[in-house]
Amino acid sequence: MFDSSQLIIDFHAKEVRLTNAERADMRKRRDTNVSRIKSGLEDASKPEIAEVINQGGYAMKTMTQPAEGSGSNYDIDLGIAFEEEDAAGPKSTRGWVLDALTKKATNVKGDPEDIGKCIRIEYSEGYQCDFPVFKRSWNGNTYTHYIALRDEWIESSPSRINDWFEREVQLQSPEIAAPYQLRRIVRLMKYLGKTWSYATGLRYPSGLLLTALTVEQYKAHTGRIDESFYRTLKALGSRNATLPVYADGIQISSEKDDKRIERFCAKARELADVLQPLEAEPHNHDAESARSLWKKVFRHSFFNPLETKAAKNDSGSGGLWNGLSAAVITERASAAVKETDAPTRPWSE
Repeated sequence: MFDSSQLIIDFHAKEVRLTNAERADMRKRRDTNVSRIKSGLEDASKPEIAEVINQGGYAMKTMTQPAEGSGSNYDIDLGIAFEEEDAAGPKSTRGWVLDALTKKATNVKGDPEDIGKCIRIEYSEGYQCDFPVFKRSWNGNTYTHYIALRDEWIESSPSRINDWFEREVQLQSPEIAAPYQLRRIVRLMKYLGKTWSYATGLRYPSGLLLTALTVEQYKAHTGRIDESFYRTLKALGSRNATLPVYADGIQISSEKDDKRIERFCAKARELADVLQPLEAEPHNHDAESARSLWKKVFRHSFFNPLETKAAKNDSGSGGLWNGLSAAVITERASAAVKETDAPTRPWSE
């Protein structure tokens, strides 16, 4: 396959992966919302929070930037746990969190909403926060957690999925130390889903569902993130979209997800075909022709012809680094170099 590995490494580092500064911004929003909930609970004379649980892409370190041009922002998934003896019924306990956010949140787009599995709040800046609500009980050795899912308390380990993903990342990736290829492929696939959802106005799998699909079909390739992505994309395109999706042996898909999974698998087949000439006829391609094919996949100006990008930079408008601070530029450039630093497993392709 024509070698576009450095191109994809740079794209991932500069346009997909969150920088440390952006992750710090996520932590700030996280802490702000926790403070709001605590203050709202106190004002209403409700029990204190026993534990705050990082979940989703934030905990797995797979959060991505929004699709170019979409105007959307990041999602935060944060579990709020109460001691079992303090909790009321599932709906009532979720209601405590709902009322606290309703009274304390600012810059809100609409009112916070109880959607059955969590409390959801959207902000005018474009980001969304989900707050699943738990109760926990001490069993003499560790805590058992129960999530307030609609009208039931259902046993659910908040850390189990995170631990599963971290194991898979370390076991399946060709590297024996960070940065791990599987985590980067998950980020790229999540970004791909955002891109085509924005481009088509249709819903694609996101979050844990797309993460689990990628883990299931991941194809490692030492030193070649471009080929790993292409092979994984082909595998996803060949997957039976009607089969359930599992994470750590737990089925996480339902019938409502079938159409989204089918849509993503079909898109994966289509995009793998776009990249197929790079595999079938590598000697017929150069860096520019490869860029044009990758642009059809990710629909991002990062892949514009280099001459066009250079002209924009010279004119002072547009350009890859336009609007970024010096600190962010330095961090992303450094990340691009570090992507290839980790030693690899000898058995991996």
